This record gives sequence, structure tokens and C-alpha cells, in this order.
Amino acid sequence: MAESLETKILDYTLGQEASLGQMTGKTIFVMNGEAGKGLKSLSEKNVLKVYQTHKTAYDALREDKIMAHYDMRGDFIPDSHDVIMVCLSKNKQENLFHIGFGLFLLKKGGTILCYGRNDFGVTSYQKVLKEVGMGELNTAVKYKSRAFWAEKTDTLDATLLSKWIGYGTFNRIADTQLEAIPGLFSADKIDKGSVLLCEHLPKNLDKMGADFGCGYGFLSYYILSQGIANNIVCIDNDHKAVDCARQNLNVFIDGERVITFQWLDLVRDMLPKASISWAVMNPPFHDDKEENHALGQAFIKNASQALKKGGTLYMVANAHLPYEKILAANFSKVEKLVEKEGFKVFAATV
Repeated sequence: MAESLETKILDYTLGQEASLGQMTGKTIFVMNGEAGKGLKSLSEKNVLKVYQTHKTAYDALREDKIMAHYDMRGDFIPDSHDVIMVCLSKNKQENLFHIGFGLFLLKKGGTILCYGRNDFGVTSYQKVLKEVGMGELNTAVKYKSRAFWAEKTDTLDATLLSKWIGYGTFNRIADTQLEAIPGLFSADKIDKGSVLLCEHLPKNLDKMGADFGCGYGFLSYYILSQGIANNIVCIDNDHKAVDCARQNLNVFIDGERVITFQWLDLVRDMLPKASISWAVMNPPFHDDKEENHALGQAFIKNASQALKKGGTLYMVANAHLPYEKILAANFSKVEKLVEKEGFKVFAATV
């Protein structure tokens, strides 16, 4: 994995601040952390654990022999850690959950360190720590990013902490029976492109299929609820999404259907060749805030080799995304089913 700005600012801060970078014998919990020299060094002299739900980042931590966890359920003891580190993402509710739960775990007098990039609004979380009652902040600034840290006081706002921790739970999506966790794609409302794709799916999809980048399971839920298919594997690189999809689709699990879930990064992890008869997808096209066409292109290539001869991929994409050439190069037949409202839907057959 390429070194992120978040990893760079953390490594810089640990290198500049001896009280942080040279800690020994401490219990450290890192929320949303990624592999890097700083965490590797700290893990050798402390008890360090990282919560990371993205498959490739999780695997990189394990390769560095850093204890990584993808599930926040379990026996977490309040006031049990000396240091909490929070790698800030672009989602505000997700960040507030990480900060709130981190402060729940942190010992009184322990240190919380938050870090992230400027274009994710990192400075606003300095105000968040002040708002909840943290003490004086120290800061480090570099790489268009910022880190800041403070000691836990005895006067934290319990109401605020409870609210923030609540952002880590399943929340009902308006006008649906589905639930999602903040930080997932379209977690507050159903994506219009996905709805358009559903409107142009066939009435019947035979044998085993796959939902590529399933998120919280909207496409699979529609397919199963309409009786379009009975057998589907839901795949996502975010373990939170896999958990949500499993919960949302639990109502359909019975002896007549085969519904399975896989935690895979479809940009990197290839499905077995010719293993499915159909696939649906609304592939990602952003890497953080940057548009990245390679993500959707990798999904398309993965689907083309996973489909059996005669199998079909049904996908939706924003109208401006350049997927036509790669579809034509990997499928024997490509049909644009519709283009409207800023989206386009394709059916591509191997």
C-alpha cells in the first residue's frame, strides 16, 4: 500500500514528540489506523492494537505483526488504555464514534491523539475535543495534515460521549427496512444510481450470483425481496458493510436460499475463475476524496473473469465515468440499458 498522508503525519508526530514516539509498557488502541513505521515501532515496546475494517489495510497491519481487529464487539473495559489514537476519516459521524469510544476506553490522565488531513476538516475536531471537556491541546502540522493530542480530564461531558458512541450502531435508513453504520456509502439515504439499476434488472437471475461492493446490501435485498434470485454472495472490502449486509439480509436466510458473505478487496482479491452466473455492482469511484477510475475498472475485470461463459454483469455508474472501453475489452457483448439523471446502466455478457 502507498503511504497515506495520515500515516505520514502520524510518523512525523511520533518522531518529533519523544513523549509519544518513545513510549514503553503502555496499552495503546488505534482507531482506523494503517501500517507504518511509527505504529510498528510502538508495537515492539507496548501492547498495541488497531481497529481496522478495510481488508487491504487490515492485511498490511497483520503483515507487520501488529494486532489488528475488524470488529468492535467484545469485552471492552472503560478506563483501560493509556493511549488512544484516532485516524480521522472524511465522515464526521464515524470520527465522532471513534473519538467517543476511544475516550470511553482511555484512562483518566491518559492521552488521546487524533490525526488526519486538512481537506477532511481535521481542525474542526480540535474544537470537538474542547467541547467534550479535554485539556490543553498540543499540535503538529506537516504534509497538509495535522495531529493534536491532550490528556483525559475528570470533567468530560457524558451526554456528548454517549451521543458520539451511538454513531457506531446500526441506524435505520429513511423509508426502508434497511440499516447502516455511518461511514458506509449512502448510509443516510438510498443511492439513486442503485435504484435505477434495480429498475433495469431482469425478472429472473438463475443459479449463483454476486453483489460486488455490496455495501449494506441494498441491491441484494432488492433482488431477494423481488424473487429475482435465491443464491447470492455479498462481497465488500469494509467489514462494517459485510456486517450490515448480513443483518439486512438475515430475513431471507432459509433452507431454500444460499446467501453468503465475503470480506474481500475486489481491487486486489480475485474471485475464482468462472464461479458465478451473474453479478451486480455500483462500483466505487473515489479513493478518499479523489476520483479514481481504476477502482471501477478493477471491479469490471474481476467480474469478467469470475463469470461463467454466457454470464452477465449488470452495473450502474455515473454518466461521466469512462467504463465503455474496458467493458468492451473484457466482455463479448455490452449493452447500455439506460442513461438518465446522471447515471448509466450496462448489461455486459462474457
